Amino acid sequence: MARFVTPNVDRIELTDDDGQFWIDVKHELTIGEVKSIQLSPLKALQAGDGETPMKYDIDLDRAVFNKILVWLADWSFVDAKGNKIKPTAAALRSLSEKTYGLIEQTVDDHAADQVKEKHVQSVEERLKRISA
Repeated sequence: MARFVTPNVDRIELTDDDGQFWIDVKHELTIGEVKSIQLSPLKALQAGDGETPMKYDIDLDRAVFNKILVWLADWSFVDAKGNKIKPTAAALRSLSEKTYGLIEQTVDDHAADQVKEKHVQSVEERLKRISA
């Protein structure tokens, strides 16, 4: 197991009502990227004084789009003139609901697969150490 994440991507081919396209999704996130996703809903935090509880300012909209942007390395979308459209929050917000939903579901499935893969590797490593 490596201490540092190697920046690899997995290309996933997708099809929606407008045809085929692809997205490149990071194979593994760095700890900085993981924390970015975990903390993205938290916009502000105000400490309590013992009698008053802590106050949280939460931005769920930012959290939803940030999760996709962290995982998404690239995509095949171009504008009407054939110029590449970079995956940004503004570009994500401009997608149709159907296309965005397909990308979001694909990213969620990919992330879940990576968690399962890490768990299996971790168990296999522990079993090797036990049997050695």
